[in-house]
This record gives sequence, C-alpha cells and structure tokens, in this order.
Amino acid sequence: MGEHLIDGEFQSDKYPDTPRGLVPFKCTDPMAQDLLWEYARRRRSVDAEFADDLQEALRIKGYVEKVHDYRMTAIGQHATGHSHIVLYEE
Repeated sequence: MGEHLIDGEFQSDKYPDTPRGLVPFKCTDPMAQDLLWEYARRRRSVDAEFADDLQEALRIKGYVEKVHDYRMTAIGQHATGHSHIVLYEE
C-alpha cells in the first residue's frame, strides 16, 4: 500500500503525466462507467451542462444506465416504534 501516494497525493503509475491528486477515468472503461455516471448525477446541481455532456459521452461509449429492481421482503416495526423495510436486489 502507498505505492501510488506521493506526499499524500494519488499519482497514477499507468498515466504518469496525469497531475498528482487527479484520478484518470476513461468513458470506455466498463469498471469506471457507473462511477462516472453517478458523479455526473451528483454534479448536475452544480453544472448541468457538464453532467449532460458526461452522461452523453458515456452513452456514446455504450454505457446503459442500470436500473435496480428492488423487492420488498419484510416490513416491521422496531421496539422504538419506527418502521423498517428489508429490500433485496434482483
């Protein structure tokens, strides 16, 4: 651990020209696409154009937003009187 840290900042060994502190992600990387999609979603309130463009770039590269299908398995009530729901993902 720590091989990618220089003075406490991340440094990519695969992309050494990337400035320290920045993490390079590619829109074509299937392992990064859902993270980038979520980042765009969270960033939308700050910069909607950025979010739109990043999500469109991901679509162009083949990403399809995953819609989670949750099923309710139980509903109950804690001793405190608060309700709780147990969900599982199909």
